[in-house]
Amino acid sequence: MPALKVAVEASQRSGQSFKVITATLDASNLAQVDAAVAKVKTASGRLDILVNNAGYLGAYGLVQGDSDPQEAWKAWSVNVLGAYAVTRAFLPLLLESVDKIIVNIGSLAGLAKTPNLLAHLVRFTWNFQQLLMTECGEKGIVAHFVYPGVIETDMANQVPEVKVGGFGIIDPPKLLAHALVWLVRERQE
Repeated sequence: MPALKVAVEASQRSGQSFKVITATLDASNLAQVDAAVAKVKTASGRLDILVNNAGYLGAYGLVQGDSDPQEAWKAWSVNVLGAYAVTRAFLPLLLESVDKIIVNIGSLAGLAKTPNLLAHLVRFTWNFQQLLMTECGEKGIVAHFVYPGVIETDMANQVPEVKVGGFGIIDPPKLLAHALVWLVRERQE
């Protein structure tokens, strides 16, 4: 995290001021999520933008066959409970800010042709974005769902279609980074 913080702070433009606060946590661990909220509240007192990007990809397997229930539960805990818990915990700070932006990052797992429970987790992320807009839109919250493209990461390389090049194009990480900066630079409603 220190290298990321240094890189972000180095990108700050002259005349602008922002604070980078880092917290390492398991998004499915409610105590760690609450500790991160307390850290942000103490250091800044507000939160303008929340990006839910935690993810877990367990071993591929079919419900009626070779899937591992513990792996499936861990995927649900991180990908579903994690996005919910982090958003719920940080929502009071977001509601006190001006920007009030939430970005939920999806996954290429939802596009995999392999029948798998994880594809449904991606669909939950999109539905969660819709729920947030319905519940909090009148309070000024803007929630986005972003599919990051096919970015080669250790996790992505576990998806069979990525391993064999079935998706064709591998997107550079910069593409998503620039898209996210554009998306949160000002409210895109």
